[in-house]
Amino acid sequence: MNVKDIPNEELKNWINKLKKKGVLDYFGIPEEYRSNPQIVKLQREQGIRKSDKKGYDIMSDRFFVDEKVVSFNFLGEQIEKEVSLTFDSFEQYFDFLNGDIYENACYFQFYFTDEIITKYSIDESKLNKTSLIKETIDDYLNDEFIIQDLNNALLEEEEKKKEKVKRFQRIRKDKELQRKWLDKYLKCETSAELAAVNDRHEKSKEDTDALFFFWKYIHYHGEKAFEPIMEFVSTGKYPAYFLEHALCFVYNPEKVLEKYNYSNGAKSTISKYKSKMKNLVKKITSIGGKDKISSQTIGFFDSSTIGYSFENNTKSYCVKTIYQVEEFRIPLYEYFDKFEDFVARLGNNLSNCDLSNDLDLDIT
Repeated sequence: MNVKDIPNEELKNWINKLKKKGVLDYFGIPEEYRSNPQIVKLQREQGIRKSDKKGYDIMSDRFFVDEKVVSFNFLGEQIEKEVSLTFDSFEQYFDFLNGDIYENACYFQFYFTDEIITKYSIDESKLNKTSLIKETIDDYLNDEFIIQDLNNALLEEEEKKKEKVKRFQRIRKDKELQRKWLDKYLKCETSAELAAVNDRHEKSKEDTDALFFFWKYIHYHGEKAFEPIMEFVSTGKYPAYFLEHALCFVYNPEKVLEKYNYSNGAKSTISKYKSKMKNLVKKITSIGGKDKISSQTIGFFDSSTIGYSFENNTKSYCVKTIYQVEEFRIPLYEYFDKFEDFVARLGNNLSNCDLSNDLDLDIT
């Protein structure tokens, strides 16, 4: 879709979200909207994107802009990524940069006609018409410090690989203990039972994050999990804080609000938590429901947990979906024992996945 073809209401919706700082991730804006001038302007003002190298590429006969953009990894940590945009004409390129065409730019072998210079008030003295790359490979071949850095990097990568193997071996060794605890969680029928198992697990030597067991419980029991989970979440005990808002995207948000009865702490704290939940549900409703809210889905191999099936399978694949509702950034987790189920959940699209920790080792 061309940017100019975007319906005004749809464009206004995304612009308003950005103005309210409701989209903090560059990739949170659908791809077809990212080059809209108003979207670009707002994202630059908020530091979500900034131009890096730019100029003319003689090989493709096109203009390019490399940008550094803000995103979030599968752990919810802010990271910086690089994206490249290309333009067929100088006009498109100039408009996208809003005239900022001089800094860190290269126009080697591009001929600026008198018409372009006049139309865009180009200052030729500011144009760099030589390559941005000053060094050649010869500058590095005999540099002992560079060679040493490369050797250190290779050694460091090898150590990381060994550490991954050790961690994977440990997970396999401890799989039965983790599986027994998962069994205990899944057998709970009431919030009291769930809280009791969770307390015992917290005092045990098994070190899996309880959040994993709770997400397995929610997806394993579905609607049956609603009552015990809501009652547990209302106690405020770990990992309630990381679940309460996410439940609005698993169950009916209004039903969640009705059952939410936070009771941990002073009256002011209780009031604050209830007000926050009410505010979230109100925002979800005003947008038109959870299905209308933009989200980012990431898949990864979770080396810290095991699969749970009748097969001798220790692998666990995770799909993390992050919903952005203005200031609320809400992650949901789904775990899969089988790779084919994991792939199916992602619609056979693994473009946004990190499977680097899946060593696929035959360790007995």
